Amino acid sequence: MHGDYAITGRSAATLRGTELARTDDPVEVLVPHEKRLTIANGIAVHRLAHFDSDHEYWQGLPMANAERMALDLVRGQELPTAVARLDAVCRAKAVNASSFAAWLTKSHGHGVVRAREAVKLVDVRSESIPESVVRVLLLKAGVNAEPQHVVRHLGAFVARVDLAVIEARIAVEYEGAWHALREQLEQDRRRLGLLREAGWQVVHVTADQLRRPGEVVDAVRRAIRAHSANWEPS
Repeated sequence: MHGDYAITGRSAATLRGTELARTDDPVEVLVPHEKRLTIANGIAVHRLAHFDSDHEYWQGLPMANAERMALDLVRGQELPTAVARLDAVCRAKAVNASSFAAWLTKSHGHGVVRAREAVKLVDVRSESIPESVVRVLLLKAGVNAEPQHVVRHLGAFVARVDLAVIEARIAVEYEGAWHALREQLEQDRRRLGLLREAGWQVVHVTADQLRRPGEVVDAVRRAIRAHSANWEPS
């Protein structure tokens, strides 16, 4: 089968240095549309009419080219996840967003419309998949949140926050499992106190909450309303 397939999607992204595939995920491969093969367990196949033009060799492995890999990353995904995956590979410089957008203008088929929508929202400042997902959820709800915003107070550095609704002084922070460690918890409490002293409110988002996107958006909207209610013109 060598020469008649190419690794793509999350499998290709992970091999290229962006860890998007878990150890129990199937290996994603491209094969020519006319190729007939027996599908083994642990293999997910994408069939492609123009196979020769969409693959290359990378470190001796047959691999989808950057644009085809990016398309396979977003096919079948909700917009927040699609953007998050593109953020990750673009941040790692495995994909160039502008080149991908140009490639998509000449592409057709399943997933292209979603990819065109997602590439417009790429922001490589987001540093994790959850941060990107939250950013897009808020953006689609009409809330612009800037990734990795540096908060300063009286000219001094306070913190760099995952997402910031700057005009309302609201920090949106994703909390992974590592935040439960005692040492990290103490650091987070100190950081939270400094942000509050600087006039910022913090909305915490957990992995469990991300399963209920509306809850995340509502929490940020409540914080914005609270800021508006307490704001006094100088």
